[in-house]
Amino acid sequence: MPRLEMKQRQIFLCFILFFIEFVLCKIHIKYNPGCQPHVCNSSQVNVIYVRADVQNTTLHYIWSTINTSPPTLLFLQTPPTSTLKVDWPRLLSTNVSVVRGSVALEGAVSSAAIVFNELKEYNDTLDTADPNDPKIIRTIPLGALQWKFDVVDDQVVMTGRSNTIHPTFTTNSTFTIKFHPEATDGQQPTSPHMFYNPLSSIVDVTIDGVVPSAPTSRFLVSMIVMNHLTPPSDPTPPVVSTTRWTIDDEHAPSVFTTTQLLWKLTNQSQALVQQYWQWRTVCYTSENRNHIHSTDTQTTKLASFNRTKGWYMLFLWFIYDIYVVSMVYIISMLDLITIPVLSGYFDEVSTKSLKPESFSILFGKSGDGFYNKSKYISWSSLVGFGAPPSDEFSITIISVLIVGVGLPIVVLLLGGVYMGVRRVRGVTGGKRGYERIK
Repeated sequence: MPRLEMKQRQIFLCFILFFIEFVLCKIHIKYNPGCQPHVCNSSQVNVIYVRADVQNTTLHYIWSTINTSPPTLLFLQTPPTSTLKVDWPRLLSTNVSVVRGSVALEGAVSSAAIVFNELKEYNDTLDTADPNDPKIIRTIPLGALQWKFDVVDDQVVMTGRSNTIHPTFTTNSTFTIKFHPEATDGQQPTSPHMFYNPLSSIVDVTIDGVVPSAPTSRFLVSMIVMNHLTPPSDPTPPVVSTTRWTIDDEHAPSVFTTTQLLWKLTNQSQALVQQYWQWRTVCYTSENRNHIHSTDTQTTKLASFNRTKGWYMLFLWFIYDIYVVSMVYIISMLDLITIPVLSGYFDEVSTKSLKPESFSILFGKSGDGFYNKSKYISWSSLVGFGAPPSDEFSITIISVLIVGVGLPIVVLLLGGVYMGVRRVRGVTGGKRGYERIK
């Protein structure tokens, strides 16, 4: 009997170990992985590496701000045997040809990048909340901020503040990006309650305390997305923007519009090669996220990133603001591949297949009081691999539907059956049934 109990315990323990090893997602977060202190001794060198081992695949998220490059996310999917290798002296070199090949990750099934490029302010005098309005009165390159990376409770917190080179923000102004890799299936505990799974991570953006130049100002964040595995001769856009309706249940009973960017499948022989970035078209004007403190977001159409236009816009910005701009940032505006981590990972041949596309997200809607009302914007999105998580009703809502809708239907059916049986018995149970009226 004791041997039987011990054998049962061993089987149970093996099952638990199997569940932990092959079912649960294991997440590892490292700051400047493998870099010696004397090499990464500058506050301008920030690289966060997040590795998520999910069953038979591995997800890699690399966030970086190096020198004056803007916040950039490089996210890839590889076999479990792949490991990240960084040649730090080469990565931090000012020579682009030396930087190439300094970031190695073999066997990538899919690879894409997101660049948080600029924060733009425009004067919405007509209160239209139109993201295509050309009245841009200030452009703040996010690479010009001083960035600090922290890891808090398995969450990466990247905070951009004013620095002495480009004092665009006040002392209390911040642009914050929070990155939370998910290990299970679930739903955000706070609004907008997006569904997630182990193949996805939540990205929150907060603009707090920025002093607007005008009382009717609104802010946009300009982003650039790219995918390098698409063949250069393929005319199909590597990133497709779609919109769909989604539901929320007991948290905030309503229907949302969800915008998503889908990186197309680049190799049909692989199972999970699609990547996505999705968000509900809502943001919040208070840390207390609820319907009262919510407003809309507007998204512009994807457009091919014009590098010549980047030169022109930067030159105008330089003349207008009369700020000192480092040559490193000028180069990064001209060619995205000179962002160190992207330049380090993509070789010279791969860069020819890069198809960068840009778009902007406007925070606010007509009649909401503009940014000046709260001086606070918080917005959530979801980035991941495979098909985006689908919305579903919770157990609570299913129970309510069963009780509130299913039970009355059952009662009606039973009542109908009872009345039918009773009528049949009344006809057949008598001697003559109904009598003819004479």
